[in-house]
Amino acid sequence: MRKSLFVSLLLVGSQMISAQETVSIGGGYVNEKWYNLEEGEVGSSVALDWEIAFDLKAQDAALRINDGNGVKLYEYAGGIEAWDDVDTTGMATWTPLYNSSTEWKTGAFNQIKDPEDPQPMFDYGWGTYDMATHFVVGSRIFVIKLKGGAVKKIWIKQMAGGVYTFTYANIDGTEEVDASLVKADFDGKQFGYYSITNNEVVDREPVLKAEWDLLFVKYMEEVDYMGNMVSSPVAGVLGSENITIASVSEVADVENFDAWYGQDFSSNINTIGWEWEGYNFQTHSYTVLEDQVYFVKAQSGNVYKLVFTDFGGTATGDFVFTKELMSTASITDNGIQNPEVLVYPNPATSTVSLVLNNLQDQQAEVQILNLAGQAVYQNNVVGDSNFEVKNIAIDHLNAGVYFVKVVSGNQEVTNKLIVR
Repeated sequence: MRKSLFVSLLLVGSQMISAQETVSIGGGYVNEKWYNLEEGEVGSSVALDWEIAFDLKAQDAALRINDGNGVKLYEYAGGIEAWDDVDTTGMATWTPLYNSSTEWKTGAFNQIKDPEDPQPMFDYGWGTYDMATHFVVGSRIFVIKLKGGAVKKIWIKQMAGGVYTFTYANIDGTEEVDASLVKADFDGKQFGYYSITNNEVVDREPVLKAEWDLLFVKYMEEVDYMGNMVSSPVAGVLGSENITIASVSEVADVENFDAWYGQDFSSNINTIGWEWEGYNFQTHSYTVLEDQVYFVKAQSGNVYKLVFTDFGGTATGDFVFTKELMSTASITDNGIQNPEVLVYPNPATSTVSLVLNNLQDQQAEVQILNLAGQAVYQNNVVGDSNFEVKNIAIDHLNAGVYFVKVVSGNQEVTNKLIVR
């Protein structure tokens, strides 16, 4: 059975063209919000209920910290043999470790690598992969500073059989806790979490990782402060590992800019990030870049245009933006690869070109529909099912918004077209 967003798109008419939305993480950024581009906000969690996040994928062992909310991590020299002798004298001069802001798979615990390691691909920072046992065995001790100021030493001992085991204690060895986290307990989610403050495992992701596209969150980022790059907490938008995002700056006509197909899409999770924000020190208010556009290829295969129009800062934590559907890709249940249809130029005047790729059949039906769902153009095209280019005369169409619908076998793709 094929599922398509095209029918619902026609039902709402022009109201679906551009919709303004607000996602709020609250004053002081006290929450984190998960967002699906088709459904909107899909879940929320308190930002301060964890210190460590454990990667759940079989091939990775990323360990992240809640660095955006004050948690700091330091490597302790001396290796695991120094567990009983950890000394934090001079800690104020130590270099803190933070999560990567560009990828989920590199957390603060993964940042320290041995530059002389002959097999760096087996070094996860906190531990080393053993090819004989297929375990990741802990090889480093860390010192972790919690948001409340408490300082602990921590040793991630191993990740074996889908279970992380670790020990933490006060620096003098008192209040030692042996803990574990089982990946299977969080099946389908991105991370499992642990609260050192409360000595407990935390299941805090409200949806499966296949069900969200964007995370509105406070995190650490490298920012330019008076000509120097420093790590600073920021509130921004991070992308799922399963989407890509294009960032387009200095757009002259933001409202009518729809050229998503020619952009450089990136898998960096901070492609949206925070840099569209600004702060006016005279009015003590936040501003946004008015010429910035983002195109997001969602997990559904649909492409959306996002333009941020307002930001409430620490007072409200409100992210205000417009969302516009650029292209739909039907979801099939039969395993057929999603087709691709590019429409250019867009906006167009007299002629539009279609680039067709991954079509099921060599013959495809092409329709151009107005906002009422009426076909104003219809034709069958025949040719190669991969990277076929077809030119269509549209000089008979009135200026306005249309939809280009391509059907090939069980596949269906719909793109928006603006005619001027």
